[in-house]
Amino acid sequence: EFPAGGMHSSRNLAEVFATKQGYLKKRSKMQNNPIPSWRLRYFYLYADKIVYCENRRQGPGEEKGEFPVSTHTVVCTAEEAALEDTGHQENGLAIKTGEEELVMQAPNRHEQQAWTDAIQLQVDKLKEASGIPITNNRKASLTPGMNAAGANPLAGGSNPLAGKKAVEDKKE
Repeated sequence: EFPAGGMHSSRNLAEVFATKQGYLKKRSKMQNNPIPSWRLRYFYLYADKIVYCENRRQGPGEEKGEFPVSTHTVVCTAEEAALEDTGHQENGLAIKTGEEELVMQAPNRHEQQAWTDAIQLQVDKLKEASGIPITNNRKASLTPGMNAAGANPLAGGSNPLAGKKAVEDKKE
């Protein structure tokens, strides 16, 4: 279901400046249908946003949508976020900035972790550039799902992905 990677002979600017790129499935929710559907998209991770296109051949100006990445962005695997409405998709990851949420599925665990780490690295770089201490580093947590204070920031009412608003495709 996931197309094979590989570089084309002509690289566009999107590929040059993206810190990570590749095919992922994006969760889409239609207003009249509570069951999420999954659409294959080609994603580009930049310093301050994630852009997704219908396929790899599309470039700047042809994106289906974008999602902001900021110092307030929270990224975790779908399992860490305990997301129940992902359709039990394996290798899921969730990103939340403010009220916006983007839920994706990687083709395997390795890519799931690579995307999660790459996005977290961008968030950490933005925090560092802004002089904000990096306190929510997933790698530095004492126990999986636990922060340095011993609390699970994704459990119960403190779930940063609670009250989420799904990001939809601009062009269907």
